[in-house]
Amino acid sequence: QAALSLQRWEAPADTPPLFLVYVVEDRSLSLAMADRWEVRHESPQLLWWLNGKIQHHTSHFEVRGTTISAWMDQTIAPNLG
Repeated sequence: QAALSLQRWEAPADTPPLFLVYVVEDRSLSLAMADRWEVRHESPQLLWWLNGKIQHHTSHFEVRGTTISAWMDQTIAPNLG
């Protein structure tokens, strides 16, 4: 459901690059990310980095394009002004 939601989302032009990690296919990367940034590993999971730090994270039913849009409004917009 999360992947379908993200596919349907029309990303704004100023959306930062998005990367998808396939947990089953690349378990070692997924576990390394969870360890490095001290975020409990869940699947599906959405992580937002800014300046090398995780600013926001969520999982399961909150993994959708509208979540990314809200994070952009909270994180990027205040820094543009």
